[in-house]
Amino acid sequence: MHGDAHAEQWSRTACFEPRLKPQKVKQPQTQSTVRPIVQVSLSCRNLKAV
Repeated sequence: MHGDAHAEQWSRTACFEPRLKPQKVKQPQTQSTVRPIVQVSLSCRNLKAV
């Protein structure tokens, strides 16, 4: 489960700085990498909505 921790940190950076790395977010390397990104995107929306 090393990818999980890495995905969390990376997804956080992508959420806070989506303009810095828009290609990485649009380039799904593996399904396991896309899944956490989608979940983070939802949580990011909630954080911004609050």
